[in-house]
Amino acid sequence: MTRALADVAAGRGAFVFDDLVPGAYTVLVDGVASVYRRPPVFPVCAPPRGSTGDAGTLAFVEDDSCGPGSVAGSVDADGGGQRTVTLYRQVTGDARVVDVVSDNDGTFSCLPLGTYAVLAEREGRTPDLRLDFTVGEGEGEGAQLAQTFDGEAALRLYPVTGR
Repeated sequence: MTRALADVAAGRGAFVFDDLVPGAYTVLVDGVASVYRRPPVFPVCAPPRGSTGDAGTLAFVEDDSCGPGSVAGSVDADGGGQRTVTLYRQVTGDARVVDVVSDNDGTFSCLPLGTYAVLAEREGRTPDLRLDFTVGEGEGEGAQLAQTFDGEAALRLYPVTGR
């Protein structure tokens, strides 16, 4: 078995296997079994000797491959809620964050396990409320809070679930 580590610093998760003999190989994306229902497996072919280039891009998006976590909540000034809450996932070993937009009902679903921050943002204003929490497998984290900011809206975040 030949192993390669993805290059997280490059931001794309690129990896390279050098000096493979021509033939068919299977790429198993390891370390995600607890997040996805099954580890993603991709069949690829090594090009003939002397050829250079990619064997292909491995797309890791499947309808049934979403993570087990979800977060529900709303920014609520008048009971109607609004879709201006952004959920950021802290990527381990990297300074960047990944943003996820909520569903129409304010729920973030299919989340990989990890550490997140919820920010309530309004156009033209700097958010002054940030809630950090961790989504773990099979657990719920009570993160219910109602805090007023800008004097006109409250962030209500309901318990985190790791389904």
